[in-house]
Amino acid sequence: ALKAYNGDVGVGVSLALAFLSQTNKPASTVIPVSFHQELEVSLDDDLYVVEVPPGGAAEMAGLEKGDQLTALNGEDVAGLPLATLRAQLASAGRASFRRAEAAENCVLACGRCKTLNSVATASRYFRCHSCRALAMPWACLMRRYPDPPSGCCAPRKVADIQSLQLLHDVSWEECGLESATMHPTGFGRAAEAPAGCQHHQQLGGSATCGIAAVNNLLTNANAPAITSERMVAISSKLGEAESAIREGAESVQEFGEEQCVADLYVTENGGHFDVQTLQIAFEEAGFNMWYVPDGALQKPGSLFTQANLIGYVCHRRDPMNPRQDHWFIVRRQNSEKGPSYLLQDSLYDIVFMLTELEAHQLCLSLPRGALFAVAQQSTPEVALGGASREERVRIDPCCKKFLTQLGFTSP
Repeated sequence: ALKAYNGDVGVGVSLALAFLSQTNKPASTVIPVSFHQELEVSLDDDLYVVEVPPGGAAEMAGLEKGDQLTALNGEDVAGLPLATLRAQLASAGRASFRRAEAAENCVLACGRCKTLNSVATASRYFRCHSCRALAMPWACLMRRYPDPPSGCCAPRKVADIQSLQLLHDVSWEECGLESATMHPTGFGRAAEAPAGCQHHQQLGGSATCGIAAVNNLLTNANAPAITSERMVAISSKLGEAESAIREGAESVQEFGEEQCVADLYVTENGGHFDVQTLQIAFEEAGFNMWYVPDGALQKPGSLFTQANLIGYVCHRRDPMNPRQDHWFIVRRQNSEKGPSYLLQDSLYDIVFMLTELEAHQLCLSLPRGALFAVAQQSTPEVALGGASREERVRIDPCCKKFLTQLGFTSP
């Protein structure tokens, strides 16, 4: 049972309590999908998904049978003929799907990172989507269970209860972790930045985690830091290109709500930057940033085997509030004592030291689409199963034309 528990939880993941939120109720989930060729998905007459072919953009975005198409290329699909919808789905574009939460779901706040999770009311444990802790609802722990079998007198052991199979034979120990500074992912130990490490934090308390993530990789690779003005300029040009291909539209239907086109790449106060903004920032500095697909890092020693790889950019997505998305990085630093592995998060004034195994497990534990590798431009991506340069940038051909007109070099 302990082996099964360790296999499910994984290295570095902790236990936590979860508490019912009295102010938040489960709502429908909006699933954004960006596709660069035909979106291979079967829809019925009411635009509900009836089949998701394996290996396509629909499966990568997590679409499931029963999800409903609600917006396509910034337009509400309610007023579009079915033939027009199918024609737009046959070429590059953006779509939003809505997934209705089950009526028996509730919203639970993780007691470790305070993140809200929508889970089944009957769940006796779940994995927090943010800190990846194994969380147990408080109401479940307070429920009255049958008395343990007679003769079960082992001190400080979890009783042999059918409803808590995952916790069989787990001992509780005094380990001092209650006073330790923990990263929300559950990995690493807090420490001062080692000699030679440059650590950038968010500026002025604003959500500039994207700038800090880029600079935490660039400056530690002996490249100049990028300024916040340049990041905002990049995102603004991307917003102009987006507006141009949308024929001057200033607002679109995205993520189930009306949004300004300029805010698709950066928030209105210069905060959370889009992945394309980060990619272009690295491109201008002489580095490539590309998505690491599932299965590329399954071998424990494969994390930093590629030449000229400077680290990984990690994206923590908050499904309850996209404005709370966050960027941080994982990298290796070499020294005379040997390599060390660091998690650098701009929310902290310290870094988190990882073992090589922890760094590997952290990257594997991230949700699909949340891990990006960064290397110098001379490095091929074959070693990590990466995409071509054309696929890495992930900008539609018509968008590239406008980017060129706006002053970007063609990727």
